[in-house]
Amino acid sequence: MGSRGLSIVIDDERTGQKEEFHFPEGLVAFVKHLNEGREVLHVEAFHFAKDVRGEEPADSLHQPLTYRVEVALQYNTDFSEYIHTFVNNINTHGGGTHLSGFKTALTRTLNNYGRRESW
Repeated sequence: MGSRGLSIVIDDERTGQKEEFHFPEGLVAFVKHLNEGREVLHVEAFHFAKDVRGEEPADSLHQPLTYRVEVALQYNTDFSEYIHTFVNNINTHGGGTHLSGFKTALTRTLNNYGRRESW
């Protein structure tokens, strides 16, 4: 499960310069690439992907939308966070409701786990 063959192409139309990055193993390989040279807190990146079926349409002519949610993360010892979010293959530099919702859910889950497993 998860993406395969992730490619990122950066094309500077002002200068004609073009850079291509290929990660045959997908999003996890991209995250590991971003952490190269950093001290990571866990060797394997946390990864999940899920296909989610949207709400039923109001009429019978349209099929419900199915979309894929994929997350890969790997903590390191840096004080700064490096977050890259995408929606429909578009980099959302400023984050958005998808990022704030994910952060809220992750924080709530880790807090609940900590409370439940505390001595």
